Order: sequence, then structure tokens, then C-alpha cells
Amino acid sequence: MNFADCFALLDDASPDGGQARSRLYTTCKGVLRCDRIEGWPQLLADMEAALARGQYAVTVLAYELGVRILDIHARTW
Repeated sequence: MNFADCFALLDDASPDGGQARSRLYTTCKGVLRCDRIEGWPQLLADMEAALARGQYAVTVLAYELGVRILDIHARTW
């Protein structure tokens, strides 16, 4: 897979009027992907290994992932 055109631009605008700054990440080395909750521990281990090698990690996660990770159940009223 060719990642030459892949980039991530993170905007760190502060709602309290603090110093806004943005970070541009380029030169993607690869993609870590987890499609099932059972793969989550391995994805974290792979991400930690990349960070230990001096690489950066930019995550894109589904909102619903927190429900699965934290084992949160829907309220019943």
C-alpha cells in the first residue's frame, strides 16, 4: 500500500482562548487496524512498539469503541 499522499492535520484550538496550534503528520509508515474488540490489546501493543521506535500514532476511533472497551451497558429507565 502506498501512503505517500496520506497525512493527518490535528487542530488543537482551545475553547478557553489559549494558544491555538496545529500539527501536521506526514510520511505515514503504516496502518494499525482493529475490527474486533478481541484485537484491541494487540493493537495497543503494536502502537506502543511503534512509539518506542520514535514513530507517532494518530488514532481514528469509533465513538462506540468506548462502550466496548469499558463494558458500559445501556441504561434501562
